[in-house]
Amino acid sequence: MRFHGSLAEARRTGFRPCRRCHPEDRSLGEERAALVARAQTLIRERLGRISSAELADALGVSRGHFHKVFRCVTGQTPGVFKRQIGVFAPVSLQDSLGTGQS
Repeated sequence: MRFHGSLAEARRTGFRPCRRCHPEDRSLGEERAALVARAQTLIRERLGRISSAELADALGVSRGHFHKVFRCVTGQTPGVFKRQIGVFAPVSLQDSLGTGQS
């Protein structure tokens, strides 16, 4: 058994990367953080007015998986995050005036 300090060093000696763990790809934690970052961007763009099902569809994952990953990464549910965005997000002039006639 030989140990190498890096993937490049192992390749120079004729070894290949593991086909199971894919050391050249992003880690599971990085993948989850990227998924949550994309979800947070979508939520902010829509000022919190997007359902969890719509988010999951846009991200290409199931609703259950999305909830689990979001809560694991952020420590809060998507609903709590959306409420925070709704409170702190800037409201457009049209939204604040309503659609009444003058």
